Amino acid sequence: MININKDSYGQKIRVNLGQSLTAATDLTMKFVPKYGSEIDVTPTLGTSRVEVGDEYYEANQYLTYTVTDGMFDDYIGLWKKKATATISGEVISTELELFRVTGIQETRNNFFP
Repeated sequence: MININKDSYGQKIRVNLGQSLTAATDLTMKFVPKYGSEIDVTPTLGTSRVEVGDEYYEANQYLTYTVTDGMFDDYIGLWKKKATATISGEVISTELELFRVTGIQETRNNFFP
C-alpha cells in the first residue's frame, strides 16, 4: 500500500491495468475515501517503464495522475483507487486498491492558539 502526504502536490499516483492502453479512450481514475465524497479525475497514460514499490509498470499499461493542491484535504486516512479505460468499445477496470493519505488534520479539538 502506498502512502501519500496530503500536502505532496505534484506526487504521482499510478494504477496498473496490465495490458496495452495505446488504443484506449475514456481514461478515468477514481479515488474513494473511507468517509466523504469520491473524486473522479482524468489521468494520463504512463509512457515509460517505472518502478512502483517492488514491481515494475510497463510503458503504456498504466495510468498516472498528479496530486493537486487541496485534493486530499477533506479526509486523512484510508482511500481506495481504481482505473478504467475503454478499448474497442470494451470497458476494462482494476479492482479497488487501498492507499493511505497522511498529514495533520486540524480541528477545533486539537488547535491551540
